[in-house]
Amino acid sequence: MGRDPARPVTTLADFRPFIHPEDVDRATDVNERAADLLARGDDYSIIFRSMRPDGEIRWLRSLAAVEHRDGVPTRAVGYVADITDSMRAELALREANRELLQEKVSLALEVLKDPLTGIANRRHLDAELPRLDAHSRAHGQGLCIALVDIDHFKQYNDLYGHPAGDAALRRVAAALRDTARHSDLVARYGGEEFAVVLPDTPDPVPLMEKFMAAIEALAIPHGGSPTGRLTISCGAIAALRTPLTMPQLFKAADEALYEAKAGGRNRYVVRSAVER
Repeated sequence: MGRDPARPVTTLADFRPFIHPEDVDRATDVNERAADLLARGDDYSIIFRSMRPDGEIRWLRSLAAVEHRDGVPTRAVGYVADITDSMRAELALREANRELLQEKVSLALEVLKDPLTGIANRRHLDAELPRLDAHSRAHGQGLCIALVDIDHFKQYNDLYGHPAGDAALRRVAAALRDTARHSDLVARYGGEEFAVVLPDTPDPVPLMEKFMAAIEALAIPHGGSPTGRLTISCGAIAALRTPLTMPQLFKAADEALYEAKAGGRNRYVVRSAVER
């Protein structure tokens, strides 16, 4: 412990300054610990940190056995061992394992993220759909599937180039994500198309209005569009206690999207599917 052997420690008060402040109460709680050990018939064992006079922190293990005379405990005999090297190795291993786990989690999240827009990708969407579907059915909640398509996006790329097209995709994705509720899942469905899963949403019209307004607020110029700016078309299916499967719901949402585009784009179409 870096102390002068010629100055013996005779009391707990003398010993407390040797111990790390976070461990001192636990390492010097002798009476309660002794009573517990005697009741269970166990030997004493504790790991704590010491504070050397030069400020170095060392890890110590204290072990002791209780001696009895005529069945009565009379004293404890033990020793303190320096286990700093092994503890540092163990802590380093724990930290390495923690960093490895964190890296695995980060990689797993990256696999589920669209690299261009940063929102969920198709793999993430496909993985979440069964859970969202089961939850909505179990709780009798409405589930809405919405498909969002950027209008005249090919012309946009032709006019401004693919880097500008990528930038536009990122801005649209961010606007949809920021407009959606916390419980909603916004994913890149493919190309310039996005999918939004809206749990507990029997009426998605207010959210469709917000999506349209959010993209309009971006005010991205588009010389190849009749409106002169980048717009979106949305098709949504609101399902409540319906026997339709997820593929059927997506098909219905796609048909609603087609109807919105056929109707002139820059609009949304909402259909409903209610069990009768």
